[in-house]
Amino acid sequence: MDIKKYQDLYERADNLPKKIEGVTAYGCGCSQEGEIAAVAVDVLMDFYDWIAENYEDNNTPDWAEAYIQLYSWQFQCFHEGIFTYYENFYEHTGKENTLKAVAYLQEIGFQELADVMKKGLTDDSLEGITEWIDSHDELIYTAYLKIIEQSKIVTVQPVD
Repeated sequence: MDIKKYQDLYERADNLPKKIEGVTAYGCGCSQEGEIAAVAVDVLMDFYDWIAENYEDNNTPDWAEAYIQLYSWQFQCFHEGIFTYYENFYEHTGKENTLKAVAYLQEIGFQELADVMKKGLTDDSLEGITEWIDSHDELIYTAYLKIIEQSKIVTVQPVD
């Protein structure tokens, strides 16, 4: 596990503005321009990549699973359509993964976000989910930062 890279990413995330509109996963549908938005998009993507590189599918901590699922949910919504997330198109967004993310989002205070994410598991029409994601980018961004902040609580042992 690359702890140094994690610490660098955490520091970069800690320096981001706590609220910003229009910043999304991979910059898809991103309505913000400028250096701060570009840095935020890069940090979110780099954190996603770090998780993917450092955790096995069956050994992913709750915070990391929540981040991966939230990021995939938002990205797939804008890039391919929300149905690809719920159909598990990329084979890493299964129902159990989504429910794990939903539970974690509830635990850290993002009930509305969790409810909308969970809705897609039970509502075949997926009606309104894309619109909700599009109109709540600041809330989703705040959730990313909260998950990153919570990840720091996990004891990380330095690698020699």
